Parts: sequence; C-alpha cells; structure tokens
Amino acid sequence: MSLDLRPLVARDLAWFVVLRNEVRDALHDPRSFTHSDACAWFGRGRTRYWVIERSGIRVGYFRFACAQTLAGGAWIGADVAPQFHRQGIALAAYPRFMELMESHLRVSSWWLEVLSTNAPALSLYARLGFLEVERHDLAGRQCSSIVMRAPRRGGPPLLVPE
Repeated sequence: MSLDLRPLVARDLAWFVVLRNEVRDALHDPRSFTHSDACAWFGRGRTRYWVIERSGIRVGYFRFACAQTLAGGAWIGADVAPQFHRQGIALAAYPRFMELMESHLRVSSWWLEVLSTNAPALSLYARLGFLEVERHDLAGRQCSSIVMRAPRRGGPPLLVPE
C-alpha cells in the first residue's frame, strides 16, 4: 500500500476538524470543534500532527507528542476517516510513522491511550506489539481508558540520560 506522511499545515485544518468531529465518539474528548477552534489550537503547536495520504487523498492523521515524564517515550494516536476503515491503512501507517519519528527523535518507547469500547483499535494495537500497562475509569463515560506501551521499532531502546 502506497501511503505518504506529511506534517499537518494550516490548509488542512478544515478537513482535519471535520474528520476529528466525525470520529469524536471514539476519542477521550468527545467534544465537537469548529474551524476557528482548530485554528486557535494549531497556533499553539503543542502536539504535532501528521497527515496520512493514500494516492494523494487525505485518509487520516497521526498525533504525536514527546513526553518528558516518560524518559524518551512518545505518545502516539491516529484517526482514519470512516470511509477508509478496514482497508489496512492504520496497520500499514503506524510502523512507517513510528520509524520516521525514531529516525529523527530519541524515542525510547511508544505510548497510547484507547477507549476500552474500541475493539478494532485494541486489536490493531495488539498486532502492532502494544501491551496494556494500566486502565482507569473515565468520568462521565461508560468505558475505561486503557494505556498501552510498545518498544521502539528500530531496534533496542536508546539510552536516555537521567
């Protein structure tokens, strides 16, 4: 499968917010956002987002953040547009994105958080080598949040000075 990954840019925000709102019930924060909200958020730039394209068509995005408290660990997550579900896009894109980030940053491990009700995502993450490390209840939700971890894909973890 031919996939391209590129940083999210301002011209992607209208598409991004539509997709994010479309999948919000599968996210920890199910609020709906406007294009103006996305523009304000994008300007702060705390989390890095990358667009997943297949044959020049935007099909999803990754969110990525280095976590200073995880000694070289990084948080990762992806959302794929519903019309592209069950086509192997996430299974192909995750390893590629993780290897790309590892080649540029000192990532020692990967972390993610997923809702316990998201069976397709849990199955995907197990196939990618993620293991559950903790589970906690979410206030106001009928499900739990599962934290999962995987080692870096490109060989042994890098040693991070303490």
